[in-house]
Amino acid sequence: MRNIKFDFQGYNVVVTGGASGIGQSTALEFAKSGASVAVIDRDPADETLAAAESFGGKVKAYRADISDGEQVNAAAQAILKDFGNKADILFCNAGVGQAVDTRGSCEKAPDEEWMRGYSINTVGAIRTTRAFIPVLKERKFGKIVITASIAAYLPDPIKPVYCVTKLATIEYALCLAKEMGPYNVNVNVLNPGLVYTAIYSKGTAMALKDLYPDQFGDCVTGEDVVNKMGASYSVMQRAQKVEDCAYTVQFLCSEESKEITGQIFNVDSGVVVNV
Repeated sequence: MRNIKFDFQGYNVVVTGGASGIGQSTALEFAKSGASVAVIDRDPADETLAAAESFGGKVKAYRADISDGEQVNAAAQAILKDFGNKADILFCNAGVGQAVDTRGSCEKAPDEEWMRGYSINTVGAIRTTRAFIPVLKERKFGKIVITASIAAYLPDPIKPVYCVTKLATIEYALCLAKEMGPYNVNVNVLNPGLVYTAIYSKGTAMALKDLYPDQFGDCVTGEDVVNKMGASYSVMQRAQKVEDCAYTVQFLCSEESKEITGQIFNVDSGVVVNV
């Protein structure tokens, strides 16, 4: 049973990467709390829209690839036009894992993979916030949450691009927090841990199963891999769900957290503590 009921009636919320996973869950939770939500994603957000429609939530979808500045700006302009030139909350969540399997060697990731990781994970957040910063500054109110990862604190040559770009994303968020403070805009970082999502379970989790057969050989699905990692690595011996991240984002965007800014929140059941 939930202990906190959030109320975001009258708020306009922008979520990148809202077609699936953490972004989708967060968009829907904001919609359930009364907010008007704009979802930006390079993939169709039909599933998100259908879920919102099922409970009468106000969600609109905008197609854009955050690795393309022109697409981001066009989506932002469309959103501000549709939402009365007002954005209260910005959740920069879109990101990608590492596409190249480096087999535990940092030297095997080519320049193209590094540029791809930075363009989406780090500069994607920069492009998105840059598109909405003028409106937030003008209104002198707003909340920004940027998704990074606990991988930023867990260096791993199996996924160096992901680790490095997520650490850079955190540093950007902290710089932005200092800039936006005088404008009454809070900026914080969400560091998800071992969160089960369909994309992760089909991609990275199955790659880990192949790479470490001694450790994950008894796992049949990617979800099995995620759950086994959670049980093995975290203090609370479990993986996380997308809703766990969504609730944290909502809290950070509530007025109850108005004095919290420039902080990093690990939603990981204690993986970082356990390292």
